[in-house]
Amino acid sequence: TQSKFAAIPVYKVEEAAGPDHKKNFTVSVSVNGKILAKANANTRKGAEAEAACAAAKIIESNEMGR
Repeated sequence: TQSKFAAIPVYKVEEAAGPDHKKNFTVSVSVNGKILAKANANTRKGAEAEAACAAAKIIESNEMGR
């Protein structure tokens, strides 16, 4: 996204639920203030990676529709 839009994706932990040894993280990724995707995983980094992949697919599909 940075190279195409000159914008930096922003990741935000929306929720961290569960006991410390088994947390589930919900993370959103936004670009220019617009949330593109949300994802869940058992680590923050994992949720960020899944959200990034989902956002990339959305961006890619939008570009193909142009």
